[in-house]
Amino acid sequence: MYLITLAGNTLIIVAICVDPRLNTPMYFFLCNLSILDIGYTTSVVPQLLAHFLTNHRDISFNRCMAQLYIALFLGSVEYVLLAFMAYDRYVAVCHPLRYKIIMSKRVCIQMMMVSWISGFINAVVHTTFTMHLHFCNYNVINHFVCELLAVINLACSNTFVNEIGLTVSWVFVLLIPCTFIMLSYVYIISAILRIHSAEGRHKAFSTCTSHLTVVTLCYGTVMLAYITPKAETSPHRDKILSFLYAVVTPMLNPLIYSLRNKDVKAALTKIIQRKNIILESTIGLRLQVSKADGAVEQCDNNEMRSTEQDMANAGWGNQTVIAELHLLGFGGVRHLQIPLFFLFLLIYICTMAGNILIAVLVISEPQLHTPMYFFLGNLSCLDSFTVCTILPKMLAGCLTGNSTIAVWGCIAQFYFFASLVAVECYLLAMMSYDRYLAICKPLHYVSLMNTKLCFRLAAGSWINGFIGMSIYILMMSQLIFCGPKDIDHFFCDITPVMKLSCGETKTVELVTTVFSSIFTFPPFTLTMTSYILIIRNIMRIPSTTGKKKAFSTCSSHLIVVSIFYGTLVIVYVLPKTERLRALNKVFSVFYTLLTPLVNPLIYSLRNREMKDALRKFLKKCV
Repeated sequence: MYLITLAGNTLIIVAICVDPRLNTPMYFFLCNLSILDIGYTTSVVPQLLAHFLTNHRDISFNRCMAQLYIALFLGSVEYVLLAFMAYDRYVAVCHPLRYKIIMSKRVCIQMMMVSWISGFINAVVHTTFTMHLHFCNYNVINHFVCELLAVINLACSNTFVNEIGLTVSWVFVLLIPCTFIMLSYVYIISAILRIHSAEGRHKAFSTCTSHLTVVTLCYGTVMLAYITPKAETSPHRDKILSFLYAVVTPMLNPLIYSLRNKDVKAALTKIIQRKNIILESTIGLRLQVSKADGAVEQCDNNEMRSTEQDMANAGWGNQTVIAELHLLGFGGVRHLQIPLFFLFLLIYICTMAGNILIAVLVISEPQLHTPMYFFLGNLSCLDSFTVCTILPKMLAGCLTGNSTIAVWGCIAQFYFFASLVAVECYLLAMMSYDRYLAICKPLHYVSLMNTKLCFRLAAGSWINGFIGMSIYILMMSQLIFCGPKDIDHFFCDITPVMKLSCGETKTVELVTTVFSSIFTFPPFTLTMTSYILIIRNIMRIPSTTGKKKAFSTCSSHLIVVSIFYGTLVIVYVLPKTERLRALNKVFSVFYTLLTPLVNPLIYSLRNREMKDALRKFLKKCV
């Protein structure tokens, strides 16, 4: 179900982004709905799967609050968004001549922003109130997820404020949008009934049946779970209803919109046909126009001919669009492929083991439940993900000699790698700000760097990185590759990939410069400013021992920052002389593979608290 939900909603998003016919308000809102469904399901199902697989049902309080926050945030956004989608259908059916004026691009963006902001505010308020409750002895949540009512029922302090807030939230997030939806459909149905022809009524109603089905599923299960009286004879009813709206509804949404919507089906069919054309060109099949060909072959040939004509008009001649690229890697030392395989395998194992150990220590040891180690846990997760995007493909290439990669696979690899690098830039800046507060504002450190702020800084880093790169990757995916197909690198980096494009790349290069500036210079400036203030503050300490003690708290982070940004500057900023161009892969190895490897070593070998936590953890294991 999880895979079907991810695949279905991702396919809807891709279809809306790719097909110009779906660039309308209705599909703009549908794209947001699919993003919401992916996020909501991802906040619930992985934890549920882990419970089934390991039978380990414990969850830390902070993780429970994070899951609660995400579920409240995305759920609230969805209810408000469905109300705006109902208004969109009302305008389309009742005011068709004024539809484009009323539902302008500006209005759609404003509605979308109102949905997300209202969901954010609702989630922040409830999560904050819940975090201030006291939980004494009983800590068993009778649910498969950290659901708000189930968590509140465990509190041994007064929950009156929470209950009042919950009632207000139901009014603003559930009842008002539900009333708005019902009014919209009352007007829609009255307008449809005034249409004289049965065909006209059927056509008008078909434009909103998908939305009406989704609204019925979503609001129906939520109201049965939270508003109707609880039946004493069915103690598991709430869990079943929660499962329906948390897991089943996000899975059904793309099916409802694709099976009942002609435009979406046409867009998906077009995408599949494009994919078939690319696959045929990859294996060398050339469609030839022939009078003796059948009707189906004639249709395919016409489409291929138009594609080739477009390429000719763009100045590409008779070149064929390619669907696979070839990573040269370290092809100049082919006699060392097996030793390189074992070297990179050792790096991969050590990196995963070291970073997973850091993350486990930060979660399991109470003495490490501080802002600095919270960010370090995030950094360890980042480093693990980074090597997982590069090394498995690299190891397979060294072992088998086959380094081909599909174009879309190459773009996907770059997306995850670039997103994680962007997140790391901002996360390192947040860590430097944490060190600045610890050294320059020690008396206010606990109040300034509280749990709420830490979550916001970490979440902001992750969201900025992935959303920013999603926008960028949509532009990069428009590049067309028609040969050559050899990438002179061991992974799909942006510079060697763009060199292979046979289309216009000036726009992508400009956007690359803009996004690189956004994701590197502000965090780098914040990091440098923090350390300037830290060093200035340390120099004011009279004793040498005090200076050494203060500097030791940030030396590990400073080493990591120096290695990370130093190699980035060498690879991407310095002018490409012949010597630097030859060493480009070597320096890339530093920031892609060696930095994630040495980070846990730096933080564990130079940090007394981490070493003590490691000893304690090993004693527990023994």
